Amino acid sequence: MRSPRLPLLAAVAFLAPSVLGAQGAPVRLAPGACDWGHQPGVSWGRRVLAVSSERDGAANRATGRPDVWPQLGTGDAVAPLTWAPGRGEVWPEWIALSLQRPIAAQEIWLFVTGGAGAEMRVAVFDPDGSMIPVARVEVVEWPAPVAQIVVPLDTAILVSGIRVEVEPSSVDESFFLDAVAAVPRRVCAPAPSAPHGTR
Repeated sequence: MRSPRLPLLAAVAFLAPSVLGAQGAPVRLAPGACDWGHQPGVSWGRRVLAVSSERDGAANRATGRPDVWPQLGTGDAVAPLTWAPGRGEVWPEWIALSLQRPIAAQEIWLFVTGGAGAEMRVAVFDPDGSMIPVARVEVVEWPAPVAQIVVPLDTAILVSGIRVEVEPSSVDESFFLDAVAAVPRRVCAPAPSAPHGTR
């Protein structure tokens, strides 16, 4: 896979709502709301392509299956097992990861172990390295900082990588990302609504 161009990765306004494809609304799921751990064919994050910043050199901890989730990603023993942006003044922060293998995805999963109420923007990379914005996850007054973020794709997209951009929220400025994945079928998101006049 060709590496995405750095200027493309560094763009911060690429996910304006007007350029998003026709996708289902992202959902935040509490731990236990979806049986994600036994699903076949899931392609997990494999390698960090680029990152805006990282705390304690832990960006590569966002690869593979979740190490921490659904635990809270704070504390000396747990925080190094997740990606957290650096403690600088530059926002938004972002991370881009390649997947184990490209798949035609119908869902994107983000496992967030802290700051799950933050505003997030999600894009995917196709096998040529082109970036496709797929979701803007609005900030919410989320009662718990841990969630599985599920982005349903109404049309399957061939995905070779995932980019997550985060803004600090009024809820919690500590954001911890444990894992990302692309999934070849609807597993955790509600099924798409049938168009009017159909059954």
